[in-house]
Amino acid sequence: MPLCAQPYGLSGAQKALGEQVFKSRLQKGPAQPVLPKLPLSPALQPAAIRNQQRYTQAVTALLKKKVQTRLPALVQKAKVNSKALLPEEKENLLYRHKIDIRPVSDDAFIKTCQEIDALKQQYAPLDHADHFHRIFLHSQKNTPVLHWNNLIVLKTLQNYIQKIKWLQNYPNQGRDALKSDGKGPLLQQLANHLQDKQLIFVGEFHFTPVIQNFVENLVLTLQKQNPHRRVVLFTEFLFLKPQNLPSGTQLANYYRPANASTSVPVFPHDITAQTYAQNTFSKLLQKGIEIYPLEDMALFRLAEREMDTDFLLHMSLRNKTWARVIQRKMAEIRRTDPDALFIVYAGMAHTSWMQPYALPKFFAGEKSAVVEAAVKKQFQRTHMLTNVWTPQNPFFSSPRYNTVFYWTGPDAKKLARVSGFDYHITLSENLLLKLSRYYQIYKRAWELTRASE
Repeated sequence: MPLCAQPYGLSGAQKALGEQVFKSRLQKGPAQPVLPKLPLSPALQPAAIRNQQRYTQAVTALLKKKVQTRLPALVQKAKVNSKALLPEEKENLLYRHKIDIRPVSDDAFIKTCQEIDALKQQYAPLDHADHFHRIFLHSQKNTPVLHWNNLIVLKTLQNYIQKIKWLQNYPNQGRDALKSDGKGPLLQQLANHLQDKQLIFVGEFHFTPVIQNFVENLVLTLQKQNPHRRVVLFTEFLFLKPQNLPSGTQLANYYRPANASTSVPVFPHDITAQTYAQNTFSKLLQKGIEIYPLEDMALFRLAEREMDTDFLLHMSLRNKTWARVIQRKMAEIRRTDPDALFIVYAGMAHTSWMQPYALPKFFAGEKSAVVEAAVKKQFQRTHMLTNVWTPQNPFFSSPRYNTVFYWTGPDAKKLARVSGFDYHITLSENLLLKLSRYYQIYKRAWELTRASE
């Protein structure tokens, strides 16, 4: 979902306000990124943003037979692992999406809606987290696009209910498998767990400064811990280079390929007008972290025109585009830096294992991990585990200090897929940070009011 439309942790008024702000950003458009002019071949320019000495070393390494023989395997790792996808996610995988634009009969459309409503009613007692109404949204309007969304909702809702049942029947409902490192240096604890990872997904609740600070410090900690690895960050919160849409473009025929235009890094002047997490991105750029945008403005505009942007169809199309962008850039970077560390920073609705078309599912062949960060009140009533565990569980108790939770045991991977995370970070939030969170929201309202005058 767009940065202002995350279903977790926001009230209806905050969410509506966030959407208004996001629309205002769409009208203004992002800053135009400009590649530095370097006397080097276009194929090598992305790496040339680093210093010339390292760049020369990378070119020399590329010519070595050892790297050349490893290259096909490294590129292959970035491709989709279909085994990690749900059955309905395998149909078009990563590279294309097709929508059957033929009209749908009213009977077929109504039948799908009735099946969704019946499931929600039957299993309402299991939905303490209110995901049925926050995530699994279906339309009552019959169009080919919205019918496709409803089919996704139906299949993923069935899968979600199966996950809840599985966890309910698991020994002690999985409580014994969730561990924490206890009090200590949070960032170092987490960095130690992530030491052998190639790709890390960091999911957040939006408009939370303490999480933005955590992401910034985590990336810098990983950079310090891996001084010889190239650290690259992809993020939802910056836009890809805009493109003009041909007349008549619709969701059914829109496709954004991953190419040179989606591989342009962010430079300091690109975020001067950035309102979301600007300090985080500025500091990371100053420390030499490469940052690449993921959000496609054109796709979001088309979705706004044809459907509710909270719908799962919109989420799936965005994640497919992002996965293509990430996959291409990873393969390109690995030609010179085969041990590079990649980090994806986005909303939890994009990174959680339990989400349909979740980003990690497209990269299951990688040594990856999903990290989610939240303060207590954001997830106490909205986390999937709320449907099975009681609020008295230590996972939901008010933390006196920041805590790292993670799954252990032979079924750790299965528990991660059911709960959505490999590592969960519970962050404490003092009054000042709470006020800062509310300030971010109301500041955008003020900016929007001034823009409309």
